[in-house]
Amino acid sequence: MSDWQARFLNTLAFFVWLGVGTMVLFMPLLWITYVEAVR
Repeated sequence: MSDWQARFLNTLAFFVWLGVGTMVLFMPLLWITYVEAVR
């Protein structure tokens, strides 16, 4: 595997984990907002 491919994969993995972490953090907030709106 060439150098730019490795760097690309590392960047991709970083952004994927960033997205997953953000979703996990915002999930309870969205859930609370949803419950309050429905109730």
